[in-house]
Amino acid sequence: MRRTFLFALLAVLVSWSPAFADRGAVLFIEMEKEDADSKDLEELLTLGGIYATMLSSYDQVYWLVNEDATRDNFFDTLLAAVDAWPTVDLYIMAHGGMQYFWGHYDDRIYADDILSLASFPAMQHLRMVYVGTCHGWDLTDEFIEAGAKSAFGSDQTMVNFPFFFSFLYAFALKGDSLEEAVIAGSAAADDDSFRINGLTTLHMNTDN
Repeated sequence: MRRTFLFALLAVLVSWSPAFADRGAVLFIEMEKEDADSKDLEELLTLGGIYATMLSSYDQVYWLVNEDATRDNFFDTLLAAVDAWPTVDLYIMAHGGMQYFWGHYDDRIYADDILSLASFPAMQHLRMVYVGTCHGWDLTDEFIEAGAKSAFGSDQTMVNFPFFFSFLYAFALKGDSLEEAVIAGSAAADDDSFRINGLTTLHMNTDN
């Protein structure tokens, strides 16, 4: 019952998305390892914490959360986004390992799957990727090779909070560079394991 109510509320939240700028964002949030049904409230609270900031920063936000955060939806939605917008940022918050991250239905997205995206010319529209998984740093090379200008994540076991809230505040609301925002998030989390692969000078309102 609680799960049904939470995702009915989520459907209301994400049904409205005002135009703001010529860029899109894809959010992939699946915090339940092996579909344990134990993190749905955490996922909803995450959306509540970032919802207004995302809508004020992107023309369209594609939300893939819990049961929508599947392997197939990841690829279909990301490719639809880069086809539709000249600039796309990808935010991943999920369980992962050195060569993969988890989608719903216990389905993994592997390094080779990410590399396969390079065959799509529109992937050059992918600007930035946050790999918010344990050992997410190990997938940043693959996202760069697939077309992203910058990718960042932790090189060890990690948690997304408070790092991500502090990062997003600095990057999206304060106008800090990617490097400055990662430093701010790392300071808030007291975690120096987050590293950037690629351009460090990106700003929310610029492509480089």
